[in-house]
Amino acid sequence: MPTSTTRTLHRQRIAVIAGRQVLALLAVCILMWIAKDRIASIDLVAVKIAVEGVGIWQWAVAAAATYLSFLAVGHYDAILHGLLGTGTNVSAARRSGIIAIATSQFAGFGVLTGALVRWRLLPHLSLWQTTRLSLAVSMSFLAGWAVFTASVVLLAPASATGLTAVALIVTLCSICLVVASLWQPPLLPKLPSVKSMLSILTFVAIDTSLAGFALWVLLPPGMDVAPLLLLQGFLLALGVGLIGGTPGGIGPFEVTLLAALPMVPSDPLLGAVLAFRLIYYAIPALIAAACVLKGGRPDRQVSDNCYLPPAKIGITSPALETAMWEAPLAEAVLLRRGEIGLLKAPAGSLSMALDTGQSLVLYREAFAGQHHQTDRIVAAKSIADARGLSPILYKCLNREAAIARRKGWAVFPISHEALLRPSSFDAAGPGRRQLRRMLRKAEAAGITVFAAGNDLPLAEMSAISAGWVTRHGRERGVFVGRFDPDTLHGQKNFLAYSGRTLVAFATFNEVAEEWSLDLMRQSDAAANGTMHLLIVRAISAAAAAGVPRLSLAAVPRHTAFEGWLPTRFQTRFSSATGAIGLHRFKASFDPVWKPLYAAAPTRFQLLLGLVEVARTINSTRRH
Repeated sequence: MPTSTTRTLHRQRIAVIAGRQVLALLAVCILMWIAKDRIASIDLVAVKIAVEGVGIWQWAVAAAATYLSFLAVGHYDAILHGLLGTGTNVSAARRSGIIAIATSQFAGFGVLTGALVRWRLLPHLSLWQTTRLSLAVSMSFLAGWAVFTASVVLLAPASATGLTAVALIVTLCSICLVVASLWQPPLLPKLPSVKSMLSILTFVAIDTSLAGFALWVLLPPGMDVAPLLLLQGFLLALGVGLIGGTPGGIGPFEVTLLAALPMVPSDPLLGAVLAFRLIYYAIPALIAAACVLKGGRPDRQVSDNCYLPPAKIGITSPALETAMWEAPLAEAVLLRRGEIGLLKAPAGSLSMALDTGQSLVLYREAFAGQHHQTDRIVAAKSIADARGLSPILYKCLNREAAIARRKGWAVFPISHEALLRPSSFDAAGPGRRQLRRMLRKAEAAGITVFAAGNDLPLAEMSAISAGWVTRHGRERGVFVGRFDPDTLHGQKNFLAYSGRTLVAFATFNEVAEEWSLDLMRQSDAAANGTMHLLIVRAISAAAAAGVPRLSLAAVPRHTAFEGWLPTRFQTRFSSATGAIGLHRFKASFDPVWKPLYAAAPTRFQLLLGLVEVARTINSTRRH
């Protein structure tokens, strides 16, 4: 038996559908009243004569416009498949979209019909997925139609004052939506990228303009109708027809067109509409029906490249845990935080990646061997394009930066990583005089350091971290170390005590070939040199465990924008990133410095991606 909640939801849905139909019926009634004289004067014989008078060249040009219009229609599905991450390749997405829309616009019940057709053609997707996709296609088309129609109304001569006011409101709302997409405010759901919005708008404009052109071509010769004026009437009629929900918008479409084009004789106009319905609705629907009967080929529909957002990654998967342990870089274990996604390339390589709203960020080369670097770049570009994003490589090494540069990408050095070889590390070595001085201070203050076991003093560590955040501002995340009690047990932890009081701790990410510094926290009671002593003890432990490499993590280049920015802004940048202090601290260990780069297809995309990364790191929204 359905519950009261279920019955309430059903009643609400029925009310929404009924309300929509009532509004559509009301709009049609108003338009019928406006055009009542023209409707009453319609001569069906004259309409038939107008259809029979359509010339062969008119049919041919209208058919060509219809073909091109449906090619644009297929891009709606290609864009939405990418945004929803269905894993469907672009060609299969376009084909299924064209067939689904050709069928649903003729049969009516657009979302339901489109969902069933897509389900038939894309058997690797569930009915729920195709329903969600069909709804997304419909909503995105309506949004694009509203914006494009508003622009045409503003450009068309002698538009009604009311229409112009509505068009201005729609334009203002679209600008606000673009700003919200760039800003991604935490209180709003994640919005599509501006690139996706512009792509949808572009294809809506192409699709509807070609459809309107097909109708214009079918008008009897000698009818002097301005194309822009006819396009405005066509778009308004199309919108009312879509809201009405009748097959092909039949009825509401014609009434609206008659009301919107009072200067065009009714009989020739309706004759052109009848011919238009044949060439744009009936023939594509017959072709689509044959394709639906044939069905789809699942072996040719799944994309070679795949992006898994954080929510879809099985962190406890044994295969993934093995891949993380065998990864060349310890930062691979950042996947356990549930904030970074995963990109799979056709050759089998894995990459940490994240959709930040406008960019697809590939982070480091944690899983990629040297022979997979080209695959990473190609896969990043392919998936980013499919999802309406700009690709960016973030903190890549020299070799990958060189490959990207050869492909014409913009490359920029952003940081450098401090690397040590634990087996040969010696605090007494040359270049470490500052380190020895700080170690003496810590030892003189009675600081002792221990490698933590499974029983961590979480309450004390949390208190130290909270105090550190209070002194330094809110904690960052995603690509930057963040205190998370749930991940501490999968790390190497080192604790510093003054007597019996915990005063500092350091955590390291661990894989077979590397330890990587993740987090450093200390209280006000920590003596000078405490953190230096913690790191030295960690280096000794890594050497004892036979770990070949230890990373002190990356330091932002405090001279990254030297010569680009005024001295005042350069100083503020260095202060905000803490680059100078971090560099001084890590330089005391005399590490080997490796430059890290950011790369993107263009300089604008590179700048956009770096801004997106900075916003994501400092955002309270968890990805």
